Amino acid sequence: SEEVEAVVERTIAELGRVDIVINNAATNPAARPLIAGTPELFDKVYAVNVRGPLHLASLAAAWMADHGGGTVVNVISVGGLRPGPTIGLYCSSKAALQSLTRVMAQEWAPLGVRVNALAPGPVATDMVRAVEGTEFHRRMVEATSMKRIASPEEIVGTVLYLVSDASSYTTGATMVVDGGMNI
Repeated sequence: SEEVEAVVERTIAELGRVDIVINNAATNPAARPLIAGTPELFDKVYAVNVRGPLHLASLAAAWMADHGGGTVVNVISVGGLRPGPTIGLYCSSKAALQSLTRVMAQEWAPLGVRVNALAPGPVATDMVRAVEGTEFHRRMVEATSMKRIASPEEIVGTVLYLVSDASSYTTGATMVVDGGMNI
């Protein structure tokens, strides 16, 4: 919580304002069946994937409300829409963030703050690179119609749309960028 508060304070101190929040932090420290999970694992996944983004967005939205509005993009995952085995905690945390996105959008629209979710499929991030060469990675690639992992640059256009005036009538939406996943 202190780190999140410091980020907002530092952003305002150094840049003079906060107009955009991209909640892109995520963790999936252990792919395992739900039955093999622990309370500590649950707490870690939900702290990073749900509590942190909610706290950051709330702090920023409160400031935005008093300074002309802004926009929040919560990066969920296609797994939050179509969960799979062994990643149930991760997927359920991303589904929770999607639900919170809808509530944020409803509550914060009168404040001039738009909130949307981005649901990418597999993207070449540190989390995905960590499983390269595994059966799990192969299944991710095969699940896409394009039969490949996206580069981070392929996600940028959707993010730019969501944070720009081009999406001025878009709030509470979930944009899916998943290479045509078939799961």
